[in-house]
Amino acid sequence: MKKKVLIIVGVIIAILIVAFVGSIIYDIREENKLNQEFFEINELVSEDEMDMDAVNERLERTVTTGDYGKLERAIKNYLSDILGSVNKMVEFAEDERIINLLTADNYITDGPNFIESKQFIGQVRTSLEEENEKLKDLFSEEKVMTYIDNENLDEYYIDLYQNEFAKEIDSIDYNSLVEVVVNDLISLLDISENVLDFLTNNASNWEIEGDTILFSNDELVNEYNGYINEIDALAEAYESYNL
Repeated sequence: MKKKVLIIVGVIIAILIVAFVGSIIYDIREENKLNQEFFEINELVSEDEMDMDAVNERLERTVTTGDYGKLERAIKNYLSDILGSVNKMVEFAEDERIINLLTADNYITDGPNFIESKQFIGQVRTSLEEENEKLKDLFSEEKVMTYIDNENLDEYYIDLYQNEFAKEIDSIDYNSLVEVVVNDLISLLDISENVLDFLTNNASNWEIEGDTILFSNDELVNEYNGYINEIDALAEAYESYNL
């Protein structure tokens, strides 16, 4: 999942860069600096294993001056916020505690009431939903325009920023790039919580033997396997996404 999410980060930044680079014609020297800077950032985010330190180093510096510098800083601040928000989702996606919720070890240590596991699920679900709303807001033209507020830019640069950058971001299909991953993570948490509730409600009818959970009757086995099949189907659908 981490690789998928990092690919999404690269796609987002690449789209933003492509939308902007090549449209600046006001000062050829500053234009060349900015084009080269975003080209190099694009190269970094297009690598199979993104070097986050190198990307952040580029986003934190400013290579142009004057109004170009203000535009560059606004765009980089925006990209940094996108990257920071998605990185939080990466942390959730690769958190081993999510994967370990439905393991024999967790069943033994936190069962049969699974108080800690259910608290963890609730906290992660809430954080994911909040981060999703924050990130979704970042894909609106209105939000993008706030990054040049109080910059006293010439009308030319404001129009350039809005028409070649903000409007392009607003047209991006957020759902196909990011929200589908968030929804899958939340669905995984929901199904895991259903499994834990099921085990709590049937606490006297299961036990752990080695790494295997054993139930007292076939009806409970079938119900438990139904939940596991939902998770397998979710994983299969996730792998089929063309991200």
